[in-house]
Amino acid sequence: MVVKLLSVLNEPFKKMVPYICPAFPISISYFLHDEFKIFFVFVVLVPIFTIYRFDGRILVAYGISLLILVAALTVMNEGNFADQLVIFSYWLLVGGTSCLAIDFFRKND
Repeated sequence: MVVKLLSVLNEPFKKMVPYICPAFPISISYFLHDEFKIFFVFVVLVPIFTIYRFDGRILVAYGISLLILVAALTVMNEGNFADQLVIFSYWLLVGGTSCLAIDFFRKND
């Protein structure tokens, strides 16, 4: 389904897909309360980013951006929401690091 979607989209939108893709797990995970489901939603990003050769630094940038947002929310005493975003940020950083490691080993072969 994703392959058909990417083949139908025009060229400028194809370049935006890696930047939009991490927003979906963040928004879906906000409504999930089971940690295994949250883990699974973020782990799905790793094969997507490696198969389509998207840049793993995008996931790392999302994770760092969420950490900056968490700092602002902590100052505003929004602790519960900040705690959720820290978990999402962690999984984005793990996924981004995994994608970068896979890309590194792929280039060395």
